[in-house]
Amino acid sequence: MRFDASEKGLLTLFKPYQAALMEHIWKINNPGRTGITSGQAFEFLKDHPDSKSRASVIFFLNDMVEEGIMEYEEKSGKGGYQSLLSEDEQGTVRATCRR
Repeated sequence: MRFDASEKGLLTLFKPYQAALMEHIWKINNPGRTGITSGQAFEFLKDHPDSKSRASVIFFLNDMVEEGIMEYEEKSGKGGYQSLLSEDEQGTVRATCRR
C-alpha cells in the first residue's frame, strides 16, 4: 500500500480499482460474511473504468490477506477448491491503522 496525501478517502491508500473492489466486498458482506471469490471480484471489475487483469485482482486480494486486512477460507466448489475472501469495513480500518 502507498499513502497519497493528495487523495481523499480510500484513494489515499488504494488505487481506484482496489478502492472500488473493497467497497463492493464491504457491501456484500454487510450484514453477514458472504465472501467473494477472485473470479467474482474480476467479474465485478470488468466494467470498471480502471479495470485490471485477473492476475492483478488476484495479487491485490492475496496482498490484502497477507497484510491481515482480509481473511479467506477454502471451500470446495466447481473444479476444486475456491478461496472465499471476506472482510468488513471496521476490520479493514483496524488492520490498516495498525500498519
